[in-house]
Amino acid sequence: MSEASTYQRLRAHLADLRLPVVAEALAVELDRASTEQLSHTTFLERLLAIEGRWATTMRFFAGPGLLIVDELGYLPLAGEAAAALFQIIARRYLKGSIVLTTNRGIAAWGQIFDDAVVAAAMLDRLLYRSTVLTIEGESYRMRAHRERVEQIRRGVGALGRT
Repeated sequence: MSEASTYQRLRAHLADLRLPVVAEALAVELDRASTEQLSHTTFLERLLAIEGRWATTMRFFAGPGLLIVDELGYLPLAGEAAAALFQIIARRYLKGSIVLTTNRGIAAWGQIFDDAVVAAAMLDRLLYRSTVLTIEGESYRMRAHRERVEQIRRGVGALGRT
């Protein structure tokens, strides 16, 4: 049996065992195990630790009644980060509320996630039974900054007149 087919069988077994995160990390972890010459037991312990951390993280984000994701799209999300956010949203779908803030329109989500399919699937879950609020105008940070600048100008102007 070839190395590629063994790898694919191992990934399929991990998926059957409901260990999708380990299945995704398998290639990287196999390379690392080869480089570090890990025993089979140590390799397996590392794989299970990855799944345990992921499961704990998913429970953390799925737990609260309200999850707030602020400034989505401020920076683009790499493929793995977009996939992780999708899994969080999918797990919370119809079970908990999500407040999401972004300065990007819905049409630009394919650019945020660099994958239009993931963006569409995420939007499908987010927009179902949701309320979208669009707020126009300056942010409170810019408004506060402008007010500070005006105060300084008034103060400097008053000093120049005396």
